[in-house]
Amino acid sequence: NNPALLHLLLSLSSSLDNLLAQQFIIKCIVISPDLLLPYLKNVSFSYDPKTSPNWIIVMKFVTLLFSSLPSITDLLIYCNINVVSKCHLLAYVRFCIPFGMNRTILSSGILDPKMEIKSISIKLIKVIVERAVQLEYKHCDSICQILFPDALLKELPDIKTLISMRQTLIQLIPNLCDVSGTSNQLMDTHQISSDDSKGMVSKRRQYSKFIIIPY
Repeated sequence: NNPALLHLLLSLSSSLDNLLAQQFIIKCIVISPDLLLPYLKNVSFSYDPKTSPNWIIVMKFVTLLFSSLPSITDLLIYCNINVVSKCHLLAYVRFCIPFGMNRTILSSGILDPKMEIKSISIKLIKVIVERAVQLEYKHCDSICQILFPDALLKELPDIKTLISMRQTLIQLIPNLCDVSGTSNQLMDTHQISSDDSKGMVSKRRQYSKFIIIPY
């Protein structure tokens, strides 16, 4: 962790409307992933859904940052964590979802009537879930295998909220296609699951996500 570089990245966060500043921050964190958690802990981002230009820039930046990061397995290797245990659980969840982001904010985003807010929020959830399913359980002890799915799912919209969002999108998709020729894509189901080899504990969580991607 380089305090001077961290200070520089934090100072540049007020200039995210500059694409070069975004690219520089992301590149530095990708090269030095140990900066990720300190950066997100100290940066002053507001994630509450709104159509302000600043919110849109911040959300797109965070989505791009997390989609650019090394896989979680690679982050563990970089951080010299051979086995993820209960004490690493919070940090591990934050390898998937930004500090300050939570179920309430994401649920508000995907249920917002404005399609731009809804789409941006769903794309971030897509990235979060895709990162989560990269977990190789050989790097986790049995306790973490049990706790990680629940810990992550507590930060994401619940299934009822996703079903409500899906029903809204199904109603909107024909209208979108008729008016603007928008191409729509329904994303498939991902599973975050953990099963211990002894069969003493078996837990499976299924998390569906649906997204509209305008082209």
